[in-house]
Amino acid sequence: GITFVMAGGDLAHALSPPLPQLHLFLFSYRDSKTGASVSVDPSNPALVTSEDIDACSGTVAITLTSFSHVIKVELRASPDTFFPAPCPTLTGFKLFSVESFAAEAHISITGRYPDEATGTPELVASTTLKGVAMEFGGQYRCRTEQQ
Repeated sequence: GITFVMAGGDLAHALSPPLPQLHLFLFSYRDSKTGASVSVDPSNPALVTSEDIDACSGTVAITLTSFSHVIKVELRASPDTFFPAPCPTLTGFKLFSVESFAAEAHISITGRYPDEATGTPELVASTTLKGVAMEFGGQYRCRTEQQ
């Protein structure tokens, strides 16, 4: 089977606010049938090279470029499938997120550099998953639900 997880956004650090927050995403993909395994994390960081996140329409389109891979993820869920979900705050859990379990995910992972034999980047994975969990919280919440 296939598993994947992605999370991200602006991350405060010890030197913020004088230095800007870090904008990063973590990503992990595993396919037990093909053996494909790709992760983006602090030991293998990636730049966010394209990002379109719209909680009000229930869509995410993001491209992450690491040293070795280009990862494209598109997520979509109907806005009426989202429900309030608790998230941790400094004063306990509050309903500051929304979540759906009816999302569809399109994932494409290619090697970053052309293969010597073919001259094109290797296609590591290309898949569509249904019934995916998707959550919007923090800076990514729909503005109309925050009012």
